[in-house]
Amino acid sequence: MLQTVRDAGLGSTSYRIEVEVPTKEEQNVSADLDVVWEQLDECMSLLRVRYYPLLNDWLVTLHQVVESPSFFEDHTQNEEVVKGLIDIRTNADTLLNWVIALKQQKPQ
Repeated sequence: MLQTVRDAGLGSTSYRIEVEVPTKEEQNVSADLDVVWEQLDECMSLLRVRYYPLLNDWLVTLHQVVESPSFFEDHTQNEEVVKGLIDIRTNADTLLNWVIALKQQKPQ
């Protein structure tokens, strides 16, 4: 056998082999993370497909209504309403960008 090992170019009969076997806990964490990633995908799709267009529609509609002189007597209140909706849309943009960046870092 020693001759066979040398013929194969291995040069030694002494080797150390290490095999890491994930523990059951590590396997459960991986499965749990898969569920989290799936939920994140679903929520992102819902935000992008359903709620983000609604925000844009509301902003356009509200802007048109607020422009009418009879909406609020105090024009500063008009501006606050529009700014509040713009802030919500900005936060939605930030959330979408954060999720996209997070998904790019997802381990395969």
